[in-house]
Amino acid sequence: MPSRTASRIVVALLATVSMQTSANAQAKAVLQHQLEERVEELEKRVDAEEQKATKAEMEKDYLQRVQKQYEAYYKEALETVKWSLAIFGLFLTAVLAIASRFSLQIFDSQVKGALTGASAQIEQKFAEKMQTEIKTLQAENAERLTDLENVLSKQISEQVTKVEARSKRGFFFVQGLSFAMTREHKQALEAFRQTLEVTIENPQCFSPDMAICDLVNLLRSIHDREPEKFVENARKELARDFYKTVQNHLNKAIAELAHEFPEAHRLRDEPLPQ
Repeated sequence: MPSRTASRIVVALLATVSMQTSANAQAKAVLQHQLEERVEELEKRVDAEEQKATKAEMEKDYLQRVQKQYEAYYKEALETVKWSLAIFGLFLTAVLAIASRFSLQIFDSQVKGALTGASAQIEQKFAEKMQTEIKTLQAENAERLTDLENVLSKQISEQVTKVEARSKRGFFFVQGLSFAMTREHKQALEAFRQTLEVTIENPQCFSPDMAICDLVNLLRSIHDREPEKFVENARKELARDFYKTVQNHLNKAIAELAHEFPEAHRLRDEPLPQ
C-alpha cells in the first residue's frame, strides 16, 4: 500500500509539471502572435499616414502649377495685346501717310497721341485686372492649402495619439503576461493595473471587452499571488476610487472569472470596503 500511494503521488506530480509546461508554451505562443499582429498593425498605419502626406504634397504641387500657368497665360495675353495695338498703329500711320503727306501731319500727330493714350489705358486696365485675378487665385489657393494642412494635422495628431495609446497598452499588457509566467504576481498586478488605466483613459481606441479582459487579468494576478486570501486582497484592490468608473465592466469581469474561481462571486455579492 505505501508503494502504491507513492506511485500515485509521483504520477500526479509529473502530470502537474507537464500541464504547467504546456500552459507556459501556449502562453508564450499567444504572446508572440499578439506581438507580431501589433507590429503589422503599426506598420500598416505608418504606411497609411505616409500615403496621406504624399497625397497632400501632390495637391500642393498641383495648386502651385495651376497658379504659375495662370500667371504665364496673362503675361502672354498682355504681350499679344501690345503687338496687336502696335500693328494697328503702324497700319493706320501708313494709310494716313499715303492719303496726305503734308496736310495731315497735325492730324497724324493727334491720332498717334490718342493711340498712345488709349494703348496706355488699355494696358493699365488689363494689368489691374490681371493682378486682381492673380491675387484672388493666390488667396483661394492659400485658403485651400491652409484648410488641407489643418485637416491633415488633425488627422495625423489623432492617429499618433491612438498609436501611442495602443503601443503603451501593449507594452504594459505584455509586461503583465511576462511577470505572470515567471510567477512575479505583484509586478504582474501593477502591470495589468496600468494596462487597465490606459484602456479606460482612451475609450476611442479600445472596446469595453478589452477593459473587461484587463480586469480579469488583474483579478487573476491577485488570486495567483495568494489564493487563500483572494477575496480579501481583491476587495482591498477594488476599493480604490479608480474602479468606481468601471463598475459595469467589473461586474462582467467578476462573472467571467467566477468560472475559474467560484469564490469570485463574493466580490459581487458582498459590499466593497469604503
